[in-house]
Amino acid sequence: MKLFESLPYKVYNAENGVYTFETERGLTYNVLVSDASHLIIEPFELSFKELSFEVVSDTKSEDKAYDERIEITIAGLIEYLLAENMFCIIYICSSYEYDAIIGQRLFKRWHNRGPKANIVLLTREYENDDSMYYIGLLYRKNSADESVLIRLLENPAIFNK
Repeated sequence: MKLFESLPYKVYNAENGVYTFETERGLTYNVLVSDASHLIIEPFELSFKELSFEVVSDTKSEDKAYDERIEITIAGLIEYLLAENMFCIIYICSSYEYDAIIGQRLFKRWHNRGPKANIVLLTREYENDDSMYYIGLLYRKNSADESVLIRLLENPAIFNK
């Protein structure tokens, strides 16, 4: 797809839903796109996917400075995934997890880097069992009934935590 050609880092599509790219500083990002239906208790017509990241590095920690091209590459990958498929990317994290707030900020930044005219981000935060939960949904405009997704986010009881 032409989109991959315009990204700062070349993305390779490996088998089984794994996308890989390597940065100028030698970091290798493996992005796994997997089924997320286990996160939702009630059945929905829309398919849900989640992204998992593995960063492999042979570089020293001081060489891992901020690189905005990583954000641009991930945002482009998300755009590609949502353009080619009829699903919603879901993010669920609790404050029990070390990187919960960092993850939520990254999710928002990736959305802001992408084409906001075509991709919608819905987020909610709620408290349960002395923990804060952060939920985000990214989907392509007109690919899903937004009112259904809003109702989904307003009813945290339907999420497996």
